[in-house]
Amino acid sequence: MWGDPIVAEVRRVRAAHAARFNNDLRAIYDDLKRDEQQHRERLVSFPPAVWPAIRQRSAGRPIRRPSREEPADRAIMASQETPVPNVLEPADRAALAERLRAVIPDSPRVWGRMSPAQMLCHLSDSVEVMFGDRPYSPVPRALRLMGRLFKPLILKKGFPRGKAQAPTTMLVRQPESWDADLARALAQLERFAQPLTQWPESPFLGTLTTDEVGRLNWLHFDHHLQQFGV
Repeated sequence: MWGDPIVAEVRRVRAAHAARFNNDLRAIYDDLKRDEQQHRERLVSFPPAVWPAIRQRSAGRPIRRPSREEPADRAIMASQETPVPNVLEPADRAALAERLRAVIPDSPRVWGRMSPAQMLCHLSDSVEVMFGDRPYSPVPRALRLMGRLFKPLILKKGFPRGKAQAPTTMLVRQPESWDADLARALAQLERFAQPLTQWPESPFLGTLTTDEVGRLNWLHFDHHLQQFGV
């Protein structure tokens, strides 16, 4: 089998150096650091890459500076992430309302078991629970712990498709007529124009800030609208 002579030489030098210190990792490390201090002219230092920041500045986006504990590249990636829309914002709420109006009674579903009419009723129920009109369904302790663990991911990525059944208190209302169900869902969505100062605690996700409520509900509406290809 062909062997790379450069790799072979590097391995021989490494083995010989390790043998000098009886393969003691601490002694090997200390020797390398001493050699580094004696021959600093051999060290290579590259300036930080600036092109992502330049690209951000040209796009008019603010640049988030890294903290002491955070690498610069991670801060740049975070500042480039698209923020989750929020139902508290009038434009985001209006866009959801337009998508709701685009659903029709026989819209084919992409996943799950809900019909379009059941989806509208479920969204209305979920807003009523969020505003405290009816209590949340009880949640087992294991699910409470899981919800708090995955809360940051859910608030960023939304809900998995077809993986969980909605709480029973969010599946109360039965479809009446399409026009009535749609009008109710639109009215419930518009309630976020006047948010509460304190929201009922979710047994699954725990305490939610107003901003988190806005993002969570946008993701919930978006999840079900995608369910019907809208």
